[in-house]
Amino acid sequence: MHRRLMDDATRYDPAEHTGGILGPYRDVLLLQRAKFMSYDLIAATFARKGLKISPAAVGCFCRRNFMVLPEKASSR
Repeated sequence: MHRRLMDDATRYDPAEHTGGILGPYRDVLLLQRAKFMSYDLIAATFARKGLKISPAAVGCFCRRNFMVLPEKASSR
């Protein structure tokens, strides 16, 4: 079993998994977060519609796609 798991880990290509299952719902997630829905509530909403996704996955997607970095303070 260890050998099979090691083979799977060796063959895993993270580039194949960058699109993600939530990509087509980006606009929906943006609106939900704009209305301050929690990751838990978003995940539960998707589950009711038949898409099982974890709150952690919702959080990762939102941080990766919607995170706005603060501007640096100008040095005067």
